[in-house]
Amino acid sequence: MPADSSELRSARSGWLRAVRLETAFAWWSRYFAWVLLVGLAAGILSVTSLNQAALTEIGVFQDTAAEARADGVDVDAELRAPLHVQVDGDSTTVDNPVRYDYERARDALGLLRPAGYAANAAQFVGFLLSPLVAFGAGLTLSLKDFRHRTIRLRAIRFRLGQIESAYTLTAALLGIATAVAAIATALVVGPLTPRPTKPGISLAVFEPIPDAAGLGGAAAWASFAVASSFFFAACGVSVGVITRALIAPMAVFTAFHLVVPILGPWDPRAMIQSVGAALHPINGTLYLRPPSGALPPAWSLALLAAQALALLLLARIALAARPRWGAP
Repeated sequence: MPADSSELRSARSGWLRAVRLETAFAWWSRYFAWVLLVGLAAGILSVTSLNQAALTEIGVFQDTAAEARADGVDVDAELRAPLHVQVDGDSTTVDNPVRYDYERARDALGLLRPAGYAANAAQFVGFLLSPLVAFGAGLTLSLKDFRHRTIRLRAIRFRLGQIESAYTLTAALLGIATAVAAIATALVVGPLTPRPTKPGISLAVFEPIPDAAGLGGAAAWASFAVASSFFFAACGVSVGVITRALIAPMAVFTAFHLVVPILGPWDPRAMIQSVGAALHPINGTLYLRPPSGALPPAWSLALLAAQALALLLLARIALAARPRWGAP
């Protein structure tokens, strides 16, 4: 029993050393500086897109109100009237278009607050950049690594499983760093930009402008970026290890596993969104892929975890079948 306990402590300390070494090097390398620059640019772009979206929604409302007046409709009465919205698949039917566009414009302006800027930046980065950075970092680490030499020495010093998990965590942290840089930039730049306005009816005349995102929305989208980073980091490391082991059938299966879901509702990012939407309504300006409705959120979460574990297990099997860690 004491021997088992000492072996467990030794394995744990070895894993921590592997994580510390890989993370420390990646953190202070030039790659980390590039990650921060990417996050900075993404934060500025998210602020610009959010302001432009609000300006567009205001313009749509102004046009709808002008057309209603031209048709002899009492716009003030329409704004105070109730709104009923019916959604049937991709089509949306409303019985009060003036009020509908008014609420959309108010919600768009409600995102122009610190929480809204943070939530939109986290959504933008979490759907596009963090997964890409985490996947690329995991792939690079497991194929060649950031030190531009083979992994033979660290494979001898540590267990392969320790290195694999250290790579996954390091790649995920780089993806998260991209999201943190984007959110911080949006929080700084967003309040400094002027709120977009157009002449016409003030959107705050009948009802105050709401805080459309709130702290909960910002936290939900930040969690989405973190979850996406970890999932795609595991995918990147697994693909790199499988490719390094030169197991062609496994590489083909992994590529199929990654590419095909993105073409439909089984996109891992859409499944992560479905879990987040069940915990907190998450809205923003990026609508590349709606939350997946293919499975209940609990099943989506279980399937995502199973997918990541299956990829890591395939990588472990590939290493056992044909260890090629010394290859360039």
